[in-house]
Amino acid sequence: MKTWKRIKRALPIIGIALLAYIIINSGPERILDAIYSVNPLYFLPATIFVIPYFILQTYKWKYILDKQKMGLGFLYLFRLYLIGTFYSTLTPGRLGTFIRIGYLKEKTGRRLGECSSNVILDKATDILAIFVMAIVGIALFAGYMLDMMLITITFVFLLLFIVGVLFFTKREVSARLMRVFYKFVVPGSRKADAKDAFNHFYSNMPKMKTFVLPTITAILAWLCIYTSTYFIMLSLGMNIPYHMFVTGFPIATLVGLIPITISGWGTREATLIGLLSVFGVLASEIIAMSILTFVLSSVIPSIIGAALSFKEN
Repeated sequence: MKTWKRIKRALPIIGIALLAYIIINSGPERILDAIYSVNPLYFLPATIFVIPYFILQTYKWKYILDKQKMGLGFLYLFRLYLIGTFYSTLTPGRLGTFIRIGYLKEKTGRRLGECSSNVILDKATDILAIFVMAIVGIALFAGYMLDMMLITITFVFLLLFIVGVLFFTKREVSARLMRVFYKFVVPGSRKADAKDAFNHFYSNMPKMKTFVLPTITAILAWLCIYTSTYFIMLSLGMNIPYHMFVTGFPIATLVGLIPITISGWGTREATLIGLLSVFGVLASEIIAMSILTFVLSSVIPSIIGAALSFKEN
């Protein structure tokens, strides 16, 4: 147990160490030169495309909440989404986004199981959307000698995700595993709470067909954020076909979701360097693009989310 605790503490350092290696190897001065040489004209469209990303993500979440008869105002949910962005930016695998569960519980007075299901479903549609785009990217990059290990990892993740979704959405299937968990893992004093949380979790679970529109909305939202990053890429003087960029980036996003680093740093950049090197892109340009994208799509919304977090108490 002590060894496992040490491993868990060390995991988030792996990605940061990888990022540090990439920065040192590519040259910090080259990265700064790339940032200083940006064309500011491209930042206006880059900024514009960030806004619909948050609007679409909030709409998707509200749609799921409405299906669960937990109707809340769009503006309130928009604020909560920005707060979730603040916490997700600071955590491995962006797991901080689940802070929204606590806010929902406080606002609606519903049980924890009810409030957690829609946030998890919202996150699941995001991951599914990224998988769909990544598979298209793999098909396009296959002609450029895409690493077979990366292709294998992506499809293994997809398979595990599909199995997880099927397990997650089918109460009778998950109940079988939960019986084992309930019997051997949950302490006796918490068994009643665990059983209550499980029942409320599935009390208003939407049907599978409900997730078609949220998944399409998630694809549109991620296209917006990748388009924003594409304009940042253009501002740095890189020349990559749009369709290759917006389908290749999701592959890096998936790798960045592995919780061994903060906010995907390091693992995402290493993947992008491998993918985009076929277009003659330098590692220093990738790092510069990541920094600028992070500031525009994560840091600025996170500052707003942090302010709202204090206001929401």
